Amino acid sequence: MARLLLVRPGAGAPDLCSLEVWQALTGRPVLCDPNDELGDRLAQEGFPVERIDLAQSIHAATEPAPAGDKPKPRLNLLGHQHGAADPRLSALAARLAGEAAARGEVAYILPADAAPVVRAVMERAMQGGLEVEVVVGRVPRGHLLLDLVKVMARLRSPGGCPWDAEQTHQTLAKHLLDEAYELLHAIEEGTSEDIAEELGDVLLQVVFHAQMGHDAQTFDIDDVADTLIKKLVNRHPHVFGDVTVEGADEVVANWDVIKEKEKGRSGVHDDIPESLPALAWAAKLQRRAGKAGFDWDDAHGPMDKVNEELRELGAAATDAEREHELGDLLLAVVALSRHLDVDAETALRRAGRRFKARVARIEEAVKAQGKTLRDLSERELIDLWNEAKRG
Repeated sequence: MARLLLVRPGAGAPDLCSLEVWQALTGRPVLCDPNDELGDRLAQEGFPVERIDLAQSIHAATEPAPAGDKPKPRLNLLGHQHGAADPRLSALAARLAGEAAARGEVAYILPADAAPVVRAVMERAMQGGLEVEVVVGRVPRGHLLLDLVKVMARLRSPGGCPWDAEQTHQTLAKHLLDEAYELLHAIEEGTSEDIAEELGDVLLQVVFHAQMGHDAQTFDIDDVADTLIKKLVNRHPHVFGDVTVEGADEVVANWDVIKEKEKGRSGVHDDIPESLPALAWAAKLQRRAGKAGFDWDDAHGPMDKVNEELRELGAAATDAEREHELGDLLLAVVALSRHLDVDAETALRRAGRRFKARVARIEEAVKAQGKTLRDLSERELIDLWNEAKRG
């Protein structure tokens, strides 16, 4: 009996087809639509692929009706009922059955609108002499990342976007910083949809830089992924190796030791970029020093240091001394935040938002009186501030 495999690859790049799809397509002659991308990929690799022009008629539009006649719909793919197959679908089914009979077994790559074709073939199989198997591929998780790489390559290619083509690693640097802060805001204040959108913008920066590396033949997206994969595997020996850990603290400790060996640092503060926001930079300097053994035992040490620096700031007599002592005070506050397990950058950002909201409430109250903030005394401002805090 003739055998026909109807193969629906699923979404994604041709090279990401699941194992059952590849097995169906590489062990027998393959028929497909003239514009099928997977058929093109198979042909490039030397597999026998034949095009069936008749398949194009499935997607044909309504023909213009002769004068005086009512319009005749070509095909309503969603409204097809059993026993009312379009003649072209019947012709396609007959052609596929004939090819299967002549060769014993063939595979046909289904078009995107596969249901009408499957129904027509099944109706033909009911006449006898044809065994039909439908192979549906699974869509691999992450397959759209390849489409993203293709889109970025198109934007940077000749005939693409002039702005994208002009960018360099240096010109894009500020955008990466902006997107990172927008993601941070989404994480702190937004919804899941906001986080997903901002993650996409950060991912765009990664893909953009990788495409520029590819264009310059220095590195590409696979180099980026390969480096990251090796790093993750190497730093998780408790997952990918035979190391045993008791909990998250041991994971962090192992991570630091492994990272130290990878980087080959000669000093505890090597490779910490000063381009970090000042609070984050100070916290990272202190964490690195603390891991090397230079730290207080608990929060009482930095608390005393904060009070000490406040006294020294109060005693400062010149602008230079005040700047110096204020810097020491801020550094002590960062140390205190670490020992309280509070991120200083996040705490200050949230305090800033509270300040912004309270000042806005005070402004509204003052405007209602027909005044401005400058018209009020310090005592009046303090009273309004306390009221805004309660609100």
